[in-house]
Amino acid sequence: MLHRHTDTHLLVYYQDSLLMVKNQSVGYDSYDALGQHTEVFAGITPEKLPSFDPADDHSGQQDPDGHYVIAYGYQDRLLEQINSLLQQVHTAAALTHPRDHLVNTLVKNYTRITYVTGLSPAVAKADTEEAVPLPIGELPSEMTALGQYFTAHGMWLGALSRLQIQAGSPRAQQLLEAEVLPHFENKKQSAIGNMQIFYMYRLRAKSRELFEQTRTGALAIIQDLYRHHDTEQWFHPGVQNTEEYLIHTEHLESYIDPDLEQLREWIKDSYLAHGQPYLVMPLGWVLDEALMHSVALRFLAGTAGAIRLHVETGTGRVILIEVCTDEPVHKVQLSIK
Repeated sequence: MLHRHTDTHLLVYYQDSLLMVKNQSVGYDSYDALGQHTEVFAGITPEKLPSFDPADDHSGQQDPDGHYVIAYGYQDRLLEQINSLLQQVHTAAALTHPRDHLVNTLVKNYTRITYVTGLSPAVAKADTEEAVPLPIGELPSEMTALGQYFTAHGMWLGALSRLQIQAGSPRAQQLLEAEVLPHFENKKQSAIGNMQIFYMYRLRAKSRELFEQTRTGALAIIQDLYRHHDTEQWFHPGVQNTEEYLIHTEHLESYIDPDLEQLREWIKDSYLAHGQPYLVMPLGWVLDEALMHSVALRFLAGTAGAIRLHVETGTGRVILIEVCTDEPVHKVQLSIK
């Protein structure tokens, strides 16, 4: 969507017209509210958009039926798109003028380097077993917090809900087999070395009912992680330019819920204990100070020593959360002659 920000307005080229929307950091909660703060101009070409000055007199170009353009834009998700554009400019301002909150706990594009001398040991490639289909099995009579956390993909993210997760110990594997795997029609298991890998997709109909009927501590986490369910935002053509921000987790207040202790231990046991980061792709996250209060981020901060956010350059959109045992380290091999 062709657009430009000014000090006072957001300019959007939409259906051969120019929408001049009053800047409002919180956005608009309805088309009526948006229409009250939007002027519509006809006969504006895309080429004129960069030079359009909202302060000038454009009364001769105003579209008398302009509010109808707003009213009938629902199917285009126009309101959502404009709110997103308004949020972007205020997020950029917050990042340009940081205050003593979350922004000051972040270190941009930082990686700790350690220098290694001597010969690099040869790393043997772990044997990977072929994935073996697993039987459907009997459906659990209830939905646990662990089950709800993983079945949220199948409930909310539709055909893209194909999970690949691992179990680092017999206890972690037993939890998955008892509380997660039975909720899926299709599942397979393979191994990489001593690590068991599970693949799941297609949530069972009865499990959908259980999900709707169940209220566990996992709901607060997954509702925060997936603030909308438009998974198209996960995928963009071409290479995304990203920046990395390291969070010092001691600055975040841990989110504690007894329902989530099994999930916390599973993340530690299956990923962090093996030196692997636990990765989560959120939806609807933007790098701003509101993340200080994110229950999902606070939960993850209480699970590990460091968190790294991968943020799309220019938009501030958080595309990946990387949960690490400690600060990520990049090893540099020194060759001595």
